Amino acid sequence: MRGELTVGLIRPEAVDHTDEIRTCILNCGLIIYEARLFEWTSLRKTEEYVGEFCYHQPEAIRAETIRRFFKRRTPVLLIHGPDCIDKFLRLTGTCSNPNECDCDTLRYRWGSHEPVELEGGIKFWSNGIHRPSTPEEATWDLATFFGIEPRC
Repeated sequence: MRGELTVGLIRPEAVDHTDEIRTCILNCGLIIYEARLFEWTSLRKTEEYVGEFCYHQPEAIRAETIRRFFKRRTPVLLIHGPDCIDKFLRLTGTCSNPNECDCDTLRYRWGSHEPVELEGGIKFWSNGIHRPSTPEEATWDLATFFGIEPRC
């Protein structure tokens, strides 16, 4: 298999749009190599995962993300193609806040445009989809969700 691999997690608020999201991914020339539903059965494992990709966020954001992931099973997509990390990043949107993403991105289309106000006045935007931003983040997600370890 030539090209890169990356992972996309469809967050609970966008699950009802999974088919549309998959179509957008395919239409931009990427391949969905595998799809599975991930059950967040372990709070500790969920906290570890959210802590890894939200390490720079306030605790209230991390707690809200964990609460939302526990709502239902998460569609997880294994995505393949040339430069797929960058292509998928551009397709999803580069900002956490959907309002700051281009209008043709997945986060703009299926994220929430009204924030939830959390404790301490912190605003939380549900952006509908998680994706790695770097090859290092992709490596972590590939190992976590698909058991794919990096090649030496």
